[in-house]
Amino acid sequence: MKVKLIIFICLVSLTVIGAEEYSLDMLIESLENSIHFEKTDAIERMGLYNYKNSRALLYPKFDGSIPLSISGIDEKNRTSGINSEKTQSITAEPGVSISQFLPTAGIVTAQISDSIAVVPITEINSVSLLTEPKWTNTAAFSINLSQPVFFKGAFDAAMEITEKTYENNILDVLESRNSLTISAVQNFYDLKQAVFNLELIQIRFMNDKETYKRINQEFEMGLWTKSKLYQAKSILIKSEIDLMESTQTLETVRQLIISNYSLPSEFKVTPGVESLIFEELNYDSVFEEIINNSIVVSRAKNLLNMKKASLTVLRKDNGPVLSLGGSYTYLSDFENSDSNRKVFSISLGLTGNIFDGGASNAEIEAERAVLQQLEFNLTTLLIDLEIETKSILNSLSRSSQLTVLYNFQEEAAQYEFIKGEKDLELGQITEKDLSELQINLENTRLSKQQNIINTNMFYLQLANLQGIDLMQHPIVRNKK
Repeated sequence: MKVKLIIFICLVSLTVIGAEEYSLDMLIESLENSIHFEKTDAIERMGLYNYKNSRALLYPKFDGSIPLSISGIDEKNRTSGINSEKTQSITAEPGVSISQFLPTAGIVTAQISDSIAVVPITEINSVSLLTEPKWTNTAAFSINLSQPVFFKGAFDAAMEITEKTYENNILDVLESRNSLTISAVQNFYDLKQAVFNLELIQIRFMNDKETYKRINQEFEMGLWTKSKLYQAKSILIKSEIDLMESTQTLETVRQLIISNYSLPSEFKVTPGVESLIFEELNYDSVFEEIINNSIVVSRAKNLLNMKKASLTVLRKDNGPVLSLGGSYTYLSDFENSDSNRKVFSISLGLTGNIFDGGASNAEIEAERAVLQQLEFNLTTLLIDLEIETKSILNSLSRSSQLTVLYNFQEEAAQYEFIKGEKDLELGQITEKDLSELQINLENTRLSKQQNIINTNMFYLQLANLQGIDLMQHPIVRNKK
């Protein structure tokens, strides 16, 4: 057992001797540079790109083209005395089109094109003749409108879906980062508590070791019975076991932090945890802030508004659509200005669903049912948050009361231990009694620090409910 104990102590010494001391602030900086935060950064960038892509659909879209074609004609006409005639032509047709999503939820598309053709070479009876090129021009313009009949609020609904989707992406990222931050703070406090526990047990172990050494010497001198020696040995063995277990606990927490936050293999922390003082919290003001800024509430409200907007868009999509089109074409011959041709047309149409077996109405009613479910979820969520908020505030109040009690209990336990040392010298208590007094003092100090940890974590949980970025919270950015 002594060999194992020495090994465990050597492992722990790596966190103390010659190692860099780490604070919570340094751990948070490591978290910000970790792969966990890189994942949230990627999610945030993806959400931004999706938002920009969705927003782009609301702006004009321009397309341009410049096609170039070569064509040939092979004609036979014996009645005119010409056995065959071959003609090659080159045509360029540049064009531009533009489409725009309208505030009426309609889509207008316009196209402009100009076709320029030249016929430079003619072949008659297999004899190539170089002739003057013949130029022709055809200009065309067309415009089409596809307009839903029931379009009220559809454009704003489309905009709201885009905006709320992006807002929820930001909320998801903040929620993930806050969750990672809470875990990091809890891990760091676990490490502090493990270090503190080991420190207290090491003190007890050294005291018990000195006590056993003294009693063993006095036993050899015949001053104590074997029962007294065994009692001292049992006390020392218990301290050794507690030391081994606390050392193993510390090593487990240390390896977890090294793995999760990419810290160096050798680092140390001080055992103390600082209790920060905050202003007294009022339930009404706290819960109002939670309703207005909470991540889960904001996300639920966004989902509700998005579903309302989707229902508006769905009504538009299932309604009739009015189609209006117009075109104008101008054909001219460059060699003969008097030779030209103008063509125009106008079209009007109305398309809509005549009968689909009730599928459209069923789809709308299904969306309404989902909307009602989201409203119910929001109401239930607010009730749950009300209960959770009261629970946290009650826990904070109880922690404040426990702080006073633990301070008194620590003072009393320390007094009893110091008095016990004197009573042992007077033979009024045994070594076992003194060991129990020391263990009681250890547990009191551990409970006192754990209460501070719990208080800080309650504040973080409350701040998380309020939608605060925990990376900027005073507890997280504490330098100790």
